[in-house]
Amino acid sequence: MHEMRAWFALTTGDYRGVIAAAQAGAEKAAHHGVAVQLAGQEAKAWARIGDRRQVEVALDKGRRLLEGMPYPENLDNHFVVDPAKFDFYAMDCYRLVGEDKLARTLAEEVLRGWNGLRRHRMLTHA
Repeated sequence: MHEMRAWFALTTGDYRGVIAAAQAGAEKAAHHGVAVQLAGQEAKAWARIGDRRQVEVALDKGRRLLEGMPYPENLDNHFVVDPAKFDFYAMDCYRLVGEDKLARTLAEEVLRGWNGLRRHRMLTHA
């Protein structure tokens, strides 16, 4: 529910709504993959607002959560967080706040690590 609220708020430009939904959802799902997704959505909102510091906070939160979880068995499951997809979110956030060198480095890493199937899945499920 919170993930969908955050997503809809992001797509309509309601960045404070994204942050509120992401933080509320993260409190309820702290040890589940959706909390990683919510941290990514929160980081995207902060990036669109232009607050680099809060982007870092949200990305760090998501990365810590992601690192504490086992590698997903089924990356085709929409509700499973693909670690490479989180790197893609980070790249986009850094691009939005003007950290072009860091964004480029992440983009190169993401592209190196993906095979054709994973690239296709990212583009069709962004």
